[in-house]
Amino acid sequence: MTQTSYALLTNTGRAKEAAALGGGDQVVITHMAIGDGTVAPSGGETELYNETARKTISGQGVVSGASNVAYSDIFLAAAEGPYTIREAGMIDSDGDLIAIAKFDPPINKPTPDSGSTIEGTIRMEVAFSDLAVVTITVDPSMAVALQRLSVLPWIPVKSVTTTAPPGSPTAGDTYVIPDSATGSWSGHDQKVAEYTAAGWAIITPKDGHGVGLPDGREYIRISGTYVRSLSRQEIDTAVTDAGLTPDHTDVTLLSQAIARGTTRVSQRIIAASETYTPHSGLVVVDVEIVGGGGGGGGGYGQPSPNVSPGSGGGGGGYSRKIYTAEELGASAAVVIGAAGIGGTGQVSGGNGGATTFTPAGAGAEMSAFGGVGGLYGPTYTTIARGQSISPGGTASGGQINVSGTASGWPLAYGGSEYQAISGRGGSSRLGVGGQESNENNDGNAGGGYGAGGGGAASLTVSKTGANGTPGACFVTEYWRVE
Repeated sequence: MTQTSYALLTNTGRAKEAAALGGGDQVVITHMAIGDGTVAPSGGETELYNETARKTISGQGVVSGASNVAYSDIFLAAAEGPYTIREAGMIDSDGDLIAIAKFDPPINKPTPDSGSTIEGTIRMEVAFSDLAVVTITVDPSMAVALQRLSVLPWIPVKSVTTTAPPGSPTAGDTYVIPDSATGSWSGHDQKVAEYTAAGWAIITPKDGHGVGLPDGREYIRISGTYVRSLSRQEIDTAVTDAGLTPDHTDVTLLSQAIARGTTRVSQRIIAASETYTPHSGLVVVDVEIVGGGGGGGGGYGQPSPNVSPGSGGGGGGYSRKIYTAEELGASAAVVIGAAGIGGTGQVSGGNGGATTFTPAGAGAEMSAFGGVGGLYGPTYTTIARGQSISPGGTASGGQINVSGTASGWPLAYGGSEYQAISGRGGSSRLGVGGQESNENNDGNAGGGYGAGGGGAASLTVSKTGANGTPGACFVTEYWRVE
């Protein structure tokens, strides 16, 4: 059967390809021409038989399964024509006809005034000896507009945060329209805008559509909103920056929050009451608070054979919550719980103060209450367990709430050898309580934040329980930079 539609290299094209294979300049194809000539091409042509239009190339590629076969496309808009297309040619950067094609039957391209509107792509496929010496140059302004596609593919965009249409766009420039956009983008939040010769085309993608920014960041459309998609490496890095480990129980909660679109992490410790103002561009903030530790109880000194061990103070409570920018609002009031003061002699230790984090936005307040102060030690003349332990502070309002631990029991030994062993201080999640004391010694201080002070141990003179350690607030901010 006679082939009625075909394409072939011209003699000029073969000569230029051979020169390129021999180390000369590449064959650079920049245009396609169409015409309505009726003569069957043979390869000796230097131009179309009757050229009717010439356009820069809108797309190019290779034909799957066909060795060294490349294609080039031109796009014909509705208003172009009318054309009867019987021939086409590839034109190189020198203006030479490199390849020529015949279309049989011909392609008819009407214009809207005929009562029929047609627009589409004309494709020409040509076999070369080696595609390594051929370059087909695409003109970005001739790319097929996105709104003509039935399903929007994964596409590169210039920005996901530009709120106003740029003043001097180039055809093909594409943006994700953020919330609260202005100008011709107003009312089109979370849609895609592409600049065309007719102005801004607004496209509503389906959920699951993805876009990429020039720096490699990716966003996926979920429930009508483009959400940052973090790589596993980015999540692991952010978790490490937050001081966590991969098997930490908070990693799942944290990774879900940071995947909403963050690119930077910053941390700080708030050790004194203040108004906290978040970083510009905040997406989420991970807040941890701990209450103050209770002070250790005093030791009541009396002449031998009396002993007097005080109990330690309780540890401060701990609370943790991840707030979105909307939940946090413009600021938060932070109150840091004071350390409980250790008691002397017949004086019990003071309670630790409460630490609170109160956001200005819609999020709930967090509270981490201080540990209870240790009791002073009365005099003992026989073996006895001293006064009762002091409980740790509780916590509320967080996604994680952990009470501080209670203090340890004080012990008194009577008989031939007298000994007083005070109660140790309770611990918080961020601090370790003070250790026991014995004989005639003041209480031992704890370490970290929210630790209870150890109680005093007294045989013959009054001794003082250790102070607790104050509370604190830790904020880890995850914020976006475009």
